[in-house]
Amino acid sequence: MPRNILIVDDSRFSRLSLRAIIAEKMPDAYVCEAANGAEAMAVVEEMMLDFVFLDYNMPGDDGLTVGRAIRARQPEARLAMVTANVQGALAEEVRAAGIDFIGKPIKAAAIADFLGREQA
Repeated sequence: MPRNILIVDDSRFSRLSLRAIIAEKMPDAYVCEAANGAEAMAVVEEMMLDFVFLDYNMPGDDGLTVGRAIRARQPEARLAMVTANVQGALAEEVRAAGIDFIGKPIKAAAIADFLGREQA
């Protein structure tokens, strides 16, 4: 069954990089993109998502705030924070919110692992 995936990142390059990895690992996936939290929430209101990739540092709300809002509306979606902000305290806060943490630069193996794991 095709999966619905949302990539939320203000960097077009990061969105394209993630999209390429996803296309290789899940060629049948339907991938949407958003450059900020407001765009992401518009997608959340329109469709059910299986996976969401979030950057932390974005204009407007940060990725953790957006992730919590997505989690409240779609608790079954699997969320991952993909960020260059790899401070230990942030990683702990992200994980405490039930969001996976993946550091940048983006590594295909980490993305594939996240996509392949069953919901805990």
